[in-house]
Amino acid sequence: MMNTDWQPTACILCECNCGIEVRLGEDGHTFDRIRGDKAHPASQGYTCERALRLNHYQNGTNRLLSPLRPVRRAGFTGEGLALGEALFDGIVAGHHGITFSVDEWADVSPRVQTEDGLIHVHIAEMVDKLRALAEEPEFTSAEFPLVLSAGERRSFTANTIIRDSSWRKRDADGALRVSSEDAAACGVVDGGVALISTRRGSAQVSVEVSPMMQRGHVSLPNGMGLDEPTAAGSPRAGVAPNELTSSDDRDWIAGTPWHKSVPARLEPIG
Repeated sequence: MMNTDWQPTACILCECNCGIEVRLGEDGHTFDRIRGDKAHPASQGYTCERALRLNHYQNGTNRLLSPLRPVRRAGFTGEGLALGEALFDGIVAGHHGITFSVDEWADVSPRVQTEDGLIHVHIAEMVDKLRALAEEPEFTSAEFPLVLSAGERRSFTANTIIRDSSWRKRDADGALRVSSEDAAACGVVDGGVALISTRRGSAQVSVEVSPMMQRGHVSLPNGMGLDEPTAAGSPRAGVAPNELTSSDDRDWIAGTPWHKSVPARLEPIG
């Protein structure tokens, strides 16, 4: 009998960690259905196509069942740690990388899965969208004059998982990076505190005036915004991207929210 119970969990394939619900199949480990969790406080029922394909990633017939298989296929021998050492030595000694597999031209065409075996370049829906770009309204406005990238990957950030914040050697607070021109225009200073606001919400951030930023563009790192339990309590470092992004503003094909281009404004605090 099919299990009809939905179990809440989360997708971990990117820094957003959207809440999802899964229903297991008869075997108890494959997914019969996957959907967004409407009760999740951040994603609120949204999830992109990656989460919806979790069953394919976990149970697909072409997945690697053992990490040893491609290593042996590359011509290395040994058992246990010896096999890993052989692979490492091969990588260090080789000047052209390691070959794990070779595809012949005859292997390529069967991978095109269209009915006529041809790659269809002209996609009517895409052409209509491209033609409409010339008439798109302005992305920013007087209310939200900046473009926020909510989820920039930096040297000491990763997906949103619990980790000791002392591991981050710099940028402990996950500062908002802003150009010197925008900092002056908004009245914020390097090392100061500011309020970043979008149509979804607002968050208090520390400010880093950075020469890497272009005028009109600000960014926050990914992997932040978690409550980290300590002896003194559970302080929160940084801002979670989902607190500032809305599932209403999303890619029309994939349905992925525009985390990297969110209209925003910046105001000083104190």
